[in-house]
Amino acid sequence: MVHLIWSQNGTLLRGWDSLAGVWCDGQVNQGVCFPGQVTKAQPIELTSSARNGTLETLSNLKLYLAGDVMDISIMQEIYPGLGGGVEISFNRGLTYQTFSTTYGYEADPATWVLLPKEAVGLLGVDGVLQPFESARLLVRYRIPANVEQFRAYSLRLEADFNVL
Repeated sequence: MVHLIWSQNGTLLRGWDSLAGVWCDGQVNQGVCFPGQVTKAQPIELTSSARNGTLETLSNLKLYLAGDVMDISIMQEIYPGLGGGVEISFNRGLTYQTFSTTYGYEADPATWVLLPKEAVGLLGVDGVLQPFESARLLVRYRIPANVEQFRAYSLRLEADFNVL
């Protein structure tokens, strides 16, 4: 079985831990953020388990935001219209895109975000992750200035792909 390995600063976040022989399902903590502020961008690296010897290529790799229904409603339906939400960068922070109902919305696969080649590097191909390639992303939260209620949000970045 081929799967994505999600890591941050060399620490496994999600995937098969071959040393411990267990599936890991960790999390990235975005920290505390108040209205009108942006969290520190958290680096996330994607690699394929194929690099461990099976050598499959992941194609048509698309990302979308998933999580608690209420949190998705706030972060993808309400906050983007107010200048906030979950933002992702595929080019080391030069530009960010905000997840919304038209960008990376789980309920609408037509909006899922094809992994841009920039996330992989100079030899990258849109939507493709080769066995020995890594994609690097930055994720941050922006809380709109004009909201009065905010809290911890339970969200995750998910991926869909074909195996070649």
